[in-house]
Amino acid sequence: MTIGEKLQDARKRVRFSQQEIAQKLGLSSASAVCDWEADVRVPTVSQLQKLSTIFKRSVSYFLEQSVDPAAAVLWRKTNQKDPLRTEFEAKFIQLARQYRTLEVWTNAKPTGSIAELMAKEFPRDSDEAEELAETIWRVIGLGDRPGESLLRIFEEMYGLKVFHLDLTSECSSASYYDDEIGPAVLLSRKNIRWRRNYDLAHELFHLLTWKAAQSAGITGDRAEQYADKFAEALLMPAPALKQSALKERNDKGSITIQGIEYIARQFDVSYEALGWRLKTVFHIEPEVAKALIKQLKEMSSILPKRDRGDPPRVYPTRYIALAKDALRSGEIATHRFTEYLELMEDPPSPKEVEESASVYASDPTKIAALS
Repeated sequence: MTIGEKLQDARKRVRFSQQEIAQKLGLSSASAVCDWEADVRVPTVSQLQKLSTIFKRSVSYFLEQSVDPAAAVLWRKTNQKDPLRTEFEAKFIQLARQYRTLEVWTNAKPTGSIAELMAKEFPRDSDEAEELAETIWRVIGLGDRPGESLLRIFEEMYGLKVFHLDLTSECSSASYYDDEIGPAVLLSRKNIRWRRNYDLAHELFHLLTWKAAQSAGITGDRAEQYADKFAEALLMPAPALKQSALKERNDKGSITIQGIEYIARQFDVSYEALGWRLKTVFHIEPEVAKALIKQLKEMSSILPKRDRGDPPRVYPTRYIALAKDALRSGEIATHRFTEYLELMEDPPSPKEVEESASVYASDPTKIAALS
């Protein structure tokens, strides 16, 4: 990408017009901005420094060669020809950048960094992928039921940016990492809760091995297989799974289908994920695991109904809170606040935003007015 292309891309991602940029730089018209983006001219060093501040980018980003970030988005089980894939990627990157912008504006920093957890080398086999999951489970302290706290812990402690969009059946989930933006995951709002849990754990593997995979040139089926192995081990840690299985054994030492279904409910995972995890932990033959999964699916109509969970909000709670903080502190204008929350199911009206902002400006103690 040329400097002009990067300037245009950065401007569109923060949704400023050329005229707005010109005004911020104290220029009489937008002609100079237009020339920069067309690579007819280049901005001066001082102008580039101001632009980097406006776009929340480093000056080096515009001067160094780099690729389109959307090209680095990793998809799980996606159709390359899906016409909506490009649209989803663009929206995903835009949301992640907006999230990062809000963090910068509000000076919000997570307590930890996912870079601290990243693997130095890509796993050599599925066993090492499982070992990585066990290490993460132990270091973070996810407890016996990781599915209950996985999303919250990575969001709050490691700054993971998780968004939910109405993806098509051709696009399951995606992940993205950038040293400037940080880690980000895109999940489908249409999926049931335990499927979203699994997709999140799957994408976490890609984030934790992001740099190692790039260094080793690892892509495709191998990475996806290891990500599945990682997800199973992370959501169903062996010690906790063994303990649950022991409790469900009857007098004959076996477990009923109802007991296995209850275990799936405990760990908030699918029958298929549980079946393959049981195969690994208890060294069950593959054919037995397949038969078990098939039986569970066939009996699903008579087994107790599971709570599928309500569709999650598009924006994370932390993202919404940061947007409100930015508005309160004057770092973000009302129209920008509205744009940043345009995908909310029940967004605040411009009048409500204006009233809330004015209340806070007149009396900073009334923070609850925006909560």
